This record gives sequence, C-alpha cells and structure tokens, in this order.
Amino acid sequence: MWQAILDVIENDLTERQRQVLVAVRVENYPMSEIARLLDTNINNIYKLLHDARLKLKRGLEELGLDPQYILQLFSDDG
Repeated sequence: MWQAILDVIENDLTERQRQVLVAVRVENYPMSEIARLLDTNINNIYKLLHDARLKLKRGLEELGLDPQYILQLFSDDG
C-alpha cells in the first residue's frame, strides 16, 4: 500500500505539491516555515496542500484503494 501511495505522490503531484505535502505531513514543518522557505504565502501553502490531497485521493481511488483511511494520515485530524 505504501508503494502505491509513493507512486501517486511521485507521479501525480506537481513538484510544489509534493514538497508541501511531504514537509507538512511527513516532516511536520509548520506551514508558516514552509511558506517562508518556498518564498510564498500561507494561503498558497493551504491551496497546494489541498490540491495535493485531492490528487492523492483520486490516484488511490484509480488504483482501487480506499483513500479515506490513507488520507487520514495526511489530514489535520489524522
């Protein structure tokens, strides 16, 4: 399952979406710090994260996987 997640992240997300998703949900960087490092604003970080999660969900659904459980790992509640 993890390989499927990695494949979707590597192949379906843009570079910026991938950077933000990994920084926020894997490396636990604060969004304000990511915005500073990527020379953007926090609203853009929220949008990139939202779009990344949506693409991840769609990619997992296309593979026949239940994205609800997996997306909980990448959500604020997860």
